[in-house]
Amino acid sequence: AAAVADSRPALKLHGRGGRVLVGNVSTAPHHPFAVYGGRGSVLGNPLIMRDEGDREPACSGFLALLDDAALDPYAVAATLGLSCHPGHAAISHEHRASYIETLAVAVATGRSLMLLCHCAPLRCHLDAVAVIVRTRAIALRAAWRSGVPRLLRGAPLVVHLFSGPP
Repeated sequence: AAAVADSRPALKLHGRGGRVLVGNVSTAPHHPFAVYGGRGSVLGNPLIMRDEGDREPACSGFLALLDDAALDPYAVAATLGLSCHPGHAAISHEHRASYIETLAVAVATGRSLMLLCHCAPLRCHLDAVAVIVRTRAIALRAAWRSGVPRLLRGAPLVVHLFSGPP
């Protein structure tokens, strides 16, 4: 089967910020800062698609979960007529938000990012993550220009995937 090129434009920051791309795990070119966001990762969508007809509700439901910490993944899945993955439902909103913030800092400091899943080039839950990362990176760059000490701007990032409350 021929690989389908991803026609979505890269989300680019103004100035020296990095780009945020969403690519397919199987067909994406090598990228120096590739982050897998499918099943088995902190960014995995807890809403399970049974078929292509479930793509839109699954992606929209994931966006709602990212936007509202009070939402329960099982309730969102039931409302949309979807199933919920128990392992991904157990990932707290705070852990996802912390990971997304780490990615946003990297993009704000100029690093380009490739989010990888099996969906792209079709609509993917990582499209929502890409928009959030880009929006947050723009806000960080604006804050840095208005007074964050230069010393903290290039501070090394350490990602603790298994940290947080017990």
